[in-house]
Amino acid sequence: LLNAKCIVSMSDGSTNGEVCYLPGGGVTSMPMSTAGDSGLLAAAGGVATLSAPTDQVRMVEHLIDHVTQLEGLQSEMIKAEMDRLGELATLMRIADALSCRRSFEEVLSDCLDEISHIVGHEDVWVVEAQADNPVAKVHRLDREQAGTMPIPRPVRSVCQRVLANRPHQCLVTSERRAADAEADYFGMPIFTAKHLVGTLVARDDNHRVAGDQNKVQLIQSVLRQAAMAAENDRLINALTQMIVEVVVAFSMAIESRDPYTGGHVQRVTAYATLLARHIGLDSKQQAIVRLGGLLHDIGKVAIPDGILNKPGKLEPHEFAVIKTHPVVGHQIIGQIPQLGSVNDIIRHHHERWDGKGYPDGLVGQDIPLLARVLSIADTFDAMTSTRAYRPAMTLKEAMKEIRKCAGTQFDAEMAASFALFDPKALEDAYDEMRAWCRSSDHAGGPDVMDLID
Repeated sequence: LLNAKCIVSMSDGSTNGEVCYLPGGGVTSMPMSTAGDSGLLAAAGGVATLSAPTDQVRMVEHLIDHVTQLEGLQSEMIKAEMDRLGELATLMRIADALSCRRSFEEVLSDCLDEISHIVGHEDVWVVEAQADNPVAKVHRLDREQAGTMPIPRPVRSVCQRVLANRPHQCLVTSERRAADAEADYFGMPIFTAKHLVGTLVARDDNHRVAGDQNKVQLIQSVLRQAAMAAENDRLINALTQMIVEVVVAFSMAIESRDPYTGGHVQRVTAYATLLARHIGLDSKQQAIVRLGGLLHDIGKVAIPDGILNKPGKLEPHEFAVIKTHPVVGHQIIGQIPQLGSVNDIIRHHHERWDGKGYPDGLVGQDIPLLARVLSIADTFDAMTSTRAYRPAMTLKEAMKEIRKCAGTQFDAEMAASFALFDPKALEDAYDEMRAWCRSSDHAGGPDVMDLID
């Protein structure tokens, strides 16, 4: 600008280039600061001396100010981009958690962890709501199990206000300790298109979070992921409940066709579930045994009444018809993918350990595990039930027969375990099963995703 060579002399005395003294020229200098260092802008020009500001000097000063502003703006842009990348990483982690089938509690735990990083502390609550209760279930980052736990009064107050307002947009609600105090807590509703899931509440001293729109938007994005998980859970639970209700209705239809076996399906299911629990099968396997037990005779809907309800002993050709019910049941339930995992029980509950059973003549370990469980329970109830052509065995006689057939008809280890049950254990199991079938809330039922084969 001064038609001269310019150099920068840093505060430590170093220079960038050489000072050139042009003929008849002088040197002028002025301070220059940048984001990182300070120094002097020196200009050697063709003017003998520049003792007072000139238009050219002011232009240089303006240029220096402009460069300084650009450097500051660049730093702000870099920080904003880094913050944005952090937000995207947070959302990607939550989205990844939702990409696989996990429970609402598992996803919510991840969301709480992310939100605690956003707000900078762990004083964060997610409080599930019910129609008439703003504090139905409390989740904390530092608690392994959710449930009813003491919460600060302002947290409860925020939840009550959210429930009362029934907001259908993301509103930030603040709770103050006193009229002249800064907001100590803020709350945001967690909702789906149709349901209020609950409220997020976090400590917010000096309004640092609620007053930061970027943090508010990021937290809202995380909560939308939590709401999606809650809705998925609700839909899956509703589908599971419907499936169980259909299974229970099927079992009642089966029982209504055979007056001589009233309660058979529920007793077999109760005894099989008891055995499954006793031999250490997990909750998923127990749930499958329960549904498989209720459906194990579904194929009998295709058996003519004259054969199914015959008061006397069956003829060989009639028994051959009865023996078709496992295959028929397998074909019926095979049309329902959500019940795929119970179908092995239905098809193979009449197989024998020695290979003399039906329909496939499977031997030993080739017989599905849960079908072996149900086989013992089914045979035991048949022996202890009265038929028109024979009286019922006593419990002692039936248990003796179970032991006798261990290793031939039954899995020997399972038979030995079953033979340990006393009358009270069997009666309690039956009472529990009847209550479960009558209940509108089938707690302990299977996850529908576990049932699909």
